Amino acid sequence: MNNVNQQKISFTETEVESINRCILELEQILKTKTVQLTAAQSHFYGKLGKEKEKWAEEMYKDVTLDSHLIPPYMDLTDWNELENLRGSLNGMVNRFTKITQQLVHTNRVVGFNLYHECKNFYEHVKLMSTKNMPGFKFYYDKWSTIFDRKRKVKTPKTEGSNG
Repeated sequence: MNNVNQQKISFTETEVESINRCILELEQILKTKTVQLTAAQSHFYGKLGKEKEKWAEEMYKDVTLDSHLIPPYMDLTDWNELENLRGSLNGMVNRFTKITQQLVHTNRVVGFNLYHECKNFYEHVKLMSTKNMPGFKFYYDKWSTIFDRKRKVKTPKTEGSNG
């Protein structure tokens, strides 16, 4: 697999502050306008899948075009509000999903690059340590634990143990 063709990824301090202000503003608005479900509640409410969503949209369109379908005890006001809200929420969710996916993918690429940058430093320290250069063995020993899976901390045997 080829590496992602990327330019240097960076944010200015001003951009980070601006993004954080926008997120804070969104959090403050959404705090009183959204719900947070537990896992059980989420399971109970389920998700309106594409097929049922299309069915609901078609039913709404039919009812609004053919008013004799509306029972006398029902008012379309709530349904209109739900349809409008659902449309707005779908748009927001799609946009946030795309932004989140971009951030997750960017974070993955940055993490990949960070790991390889660290690996380069580690390889240098490892080489210097094998040449007994002063000050390198300490860091090689400290950093090698992630790369050297064969190194295991041995626990001292106690009297009476069979291991």
